[in-house]
Amino acid sequence: MTAPGLKMNKYNRKERQDEILSMLRSYDFVSAKNLIEKFGCSVSTIRSDLESLENQGQLVRTIGGAKLVWAPVAHAVQDRLSEQTKSKKAIAEYVADTLIAEYSTIVLDAGTTAFEVACVIASRDINVSVLTCSHLVSCVLSKCANVRLYSFGGFYNTKGGYFYDDSMQEAAKLLHADIYFMGVDGVSPEAGFTIAYRDEATIKATLMSISSKTVVLCDSTKLLQNACRVIADFETVNMLVTDSTATGDMVASLSRAGLTVLVANKKEG
Repeated sequence: MTAPGLKMNKYNRKERQDEILSMLRSYDFVSAKNLIEKFGCSVSTIRSDLESLENQGQLVRTIGGAKLVWAPVAHAVQDRLSEQTKSKKAIAEYVADTLIAEYSTIVLDAGTTAFEVACVIASRDINVSVLTCSHLVSCVLSKCANVRLYSFGGFYNTKGGYFYDDSMQEAAKLLHADIYFMGVDGVSPEAGFTIAYRDEATIKATLMSISSKTVVLCDSTKLLQNACRVIADFETVNMLVTDSTATGDMVASLSRAGLTVLVANKKEG
């Protein structure tokens, strides 16, 4: 029976936890009282949800509620997390379902779609090794018992949410990954894969060089778009994963240019 004054609970456990994280990305802090009122749940249910998310490394419980583990990160980064969130989550789920093998070694980029992949890895407790220079990815995965986490250090870029140093290129020579999941600002047949900032382009080239495969994670808003700095051409990337809002014309244009395009939430065949 629903407690007096509470509305009927229409959310399952996963839906509640996804919504809690979405609220935190907008407000940094949520109170247990507000969550109980929103979901129509008992105190013990919300406590269990918050404990589960804290164990995944996605939030920190506080007196009366919870806050993001990356609260000190610049708000510019947090704002990026809310853009195209549904599409990026779909890509992340697809990647975890089809491309990440147990006990493999992967590289997760500093992009927000790679961050969503980290969240899926944490929620499923996937046994995997992860290399990253992303502060957000490190925060999410640092408490996962089955994740072996290697984080590149250096100067912290507050806008991008990643660490960078020239020494990273030397350190990377001693490492190897099965797949590098790379984020970009634009992809087109004319320019290939592009990014806006020089240091990001250097990071990405280094991470590509130590990986057997490179898979680009790119929501549909970046398809057939160009940024100023070229990272790679279609021949040096194995495939691109985008979301189901990508039009047939977009996919066809990239495919004709020789790029393998996988669309999340669309069945093959």
